[in-house]
Amino acid sequence: MAIAKGKDLEAKNLLPSFPPSIHIVIPEICYVEALSRWEKEEYYVQEFEKELDKQINNSKRDLTSPMHKYL
Repeated sequence: MAIAKGKDLEAKNLLPSFPPSIHIVIPEICYVEALSRWEKEEYYVQEFEKELDKQINNSKRDLTSPMHKYL
């Protein structure tokens, strides 16, 4: 998962350095689990962004909010 998301910095060096005689095999269940997790993370990010936008819009309407002067 870290390699797919680009968070494993050493993977850039590790993956191309394998000799041609070595093949990496990912069991199907691992692939499906990784895909499922990826979709959940995307959903959580979208929900977070929606909630953040909602809070920003609410604070813009609330003139008594101390945050209003910063927006």
